Amino acid sequence: MPPIICHERLKSDGLDGIRLTFSSRSPLDSAAWTPPYLTEGVRKTRHAGHMNGHATGAFDITNWTELATEEKEGTTFGRNHITKAFHGDLVGTSTTAILTVVTPDGPAAYVGVEHVEGTLHGRKGTFALQHSAGSHNGEQWMKWQIVPTSGTGELAGLTGEGTIRVDDGHHYLIDYTLPEA
Repeated sequence: MPPIICHERLKSDGLDGIRLTFSSRSPLDSAAWTPPYLTEGVRKTRHAGHMNGHATGAFDITNWTELATEEKEGTTFGRNHITKAFHGDLVGTSTTAILTVVTPDGPAAYVGVEHVEGTLHGRKGTFALQHSAGSHNGEQWMKWQIVPTSGTGELAGLTGEGTIRVDDGHHYLIDYTLPEA
């Protein structure tokens, strides 16, 4: 069973901070999800001047800095800064600001915003992601929403959504729409 929400210190990785990973099965762990290394290629469709795409890959957390924590009865709130490196159909780097909620049972939720700079299926630019994630009764979910109007360069007009899956690393899946080049 892959790890799904656990709260661990990163000192062992040479970093000082906290990492949220996961410890129970979720709907994203179903056989319907295809790992990035098993995909048969890029699915793209064209529709009325727009291209619909499906991107998969992995990312590494290159830095996790805990900026602040606040203890409340039954919960700990955290504010963190994260940097990532993306591999696969999206190649690039990002910076993320997240707010976390940890309970005595472990991490319970986080929200965040992320600025991505990179190349998505050969198109270069930047865009922003809105994160939301949670866990309840052993079920977890992590999703992204591409912030409309945030795309620049060849990614101007980018819209879509995606999910994150933690299983032997962090994997992403993004379904998106872009204006035709």
